[in-house]
Amino acid sequence: MAVQKTCPVCRKRLSSAAFNRSSRSADGLAGTCRACTNSRRRRRASTALKRKRGTGRSTQPAHALRNGDVEKIKSIVDGGVKPDRSWVCEAIRLGHFSVAEDLLQLGVTRDVFTMAALADVQRLSRRLSRSAADACLAVSMEPASEGVTPLHIACASDWTGHGPKRTANQIRSAAVLKDYGADLSALARYRGISDATPLFCACWTSRNAELVRWWLAQGVTAGTSDLLAALGHFQRHGLPAFEIADALLDSGVPIDQSDSTGRTPRQVFAHQGMHDAVGDCYTKREAAAGRVD
Repeated sequence: MAVQKTCPVCRKRLSSAAFNRSSRSADGLAGTCRACTNSRRRRRASTALKRKRGTGRSTQPAHALRNGDVEKIKSIVDGGVKPDRSWVCEAIRLGHFSVAEDLLQLGVTRDVFTMAALADVQRLSRRLSRSAADACLAVSMEPASEGVTPLHIACASDWTGHGPKRTANQIRSAAVLKDYGADLSALARYRGISDATPLFCACWTSRNAELVRWWLAQGVTAGTSDLLAALGHFQRHGLPAFEIADALLDSGVPIDQSDSTGRTPRQVFAHQGMHDAVGDCYTKREAAAGRVD
């Protein structure tokens, strides 16, 4: 018999599939259902209400990087906090190219990870021509990432606000890493998410549909988690990448296949209130069945 639980907000008695997982609760489920949780997040976003953030040394860089606040980052460094490559990777993952460049000026060493993040094709090629093994490096970095390779970092960067040359260089960087032996299916724990592949990173944060199409052309098989990432699940609520989702659906990703929690993409999007995504999935399924012109 399926486990059921009552949400204290909407007062509905729902199956366990309607709740996020939580390692801190006795039953392993979040306190409120997913629909109520996401409704609260959307209200906060629309009214610009933010949770009060800590001001300790560990939280300051993350907050400044998230907002692209160069002056705050310089102040943190002046206060004795040493920046590292994870700051550069996080800055460009969020699309803050100028912040990443400033961090290099503040003393972060250029290595295969920062070169991959910045889609610095020339430096990356020269580096790998001298040490091809660097393409297969796997490291831990903040936040909550383990076994991360340069290919994960290259694919996670968001270059969409910097013109087509940058997005093209992102693909070239991935291709260079591939040519020097990078594992296209490498699994990492990326920002707390287990079994993340480079393709997953591209679907989640790059917003570069051509990069995702390049991946699919390499014969890499996309899955349900990639589709969920593209359509705003995994902590990116409200930031769907529909063009990437279309490419994944066109490649054959099944829209009614359950993920590790037993939910299908349509169920996830319905709980998140993403009606466009639900409709798009329905149309794709009907078209595949030959019932839509």
